[in-house]
Amino acid sequence: MCLEEENVFRAVLEWSKNQAGVTQPVAHWNDEERHRVCKYLSPIIHHVRILLIDSQVFAEEIEPTGAGKFTFFQSRLGNLKFIF
Repeated sequence: MCLEEENVFRAVLEWSKNQAGVTQPVAHWNDEERHRVCKYLSPIIHHVRILLIDSQVFAEEIEPTGAGKFTFFQSRLGNLKFIF
């Protein structure tokens, strides 16, 4: 199966929202909802190849979730550590 990386992110986000019991769109999340979603998103987001996602999609869909806050702990791009 071949999926664009933004679609992988969208599926992971939907799964995380479902697990967290959040039904609102990202733009309507309060801090508590964002924290609940990130609780489920943070252990798996490193499997999404964020750097392959178009910058406009990143700005509109990923950054508002808080998933865009990451730091590099190793020089290899494949080893990203996300902080929520």
